[in-house]
Amino acid sequence: MKKCHVIDGGMLLQWLPWECGQTFDELCDSYIKCVESKFSNASVVFDWYEGGPNTKDNAHGRRNTSSVGTEVKFIE
Repeated sequence: MKKCHVIDGGMLLQWLPWECGQTFDELCDSYIKCVESKFSNASVVFDWYEGGPNTKDNAHGRRNTSSVGTEVKFIE
């Protein structure tokens, strides 16, 4: 049986710091290189919850009580 690692994309975004001045392509490449260097067979999943209660409400509530992060704009 072949192993496959499923990685939470939200965790990955927090795990690997962004470098100031990176383009979107450079940022994506850095995430790909990081995942490929640590896992031989991996899928990165970015889940999205629309409407109604969900399993991440508690975490979202904790984050909303703290300060807001920096706005990031990507330029090609």
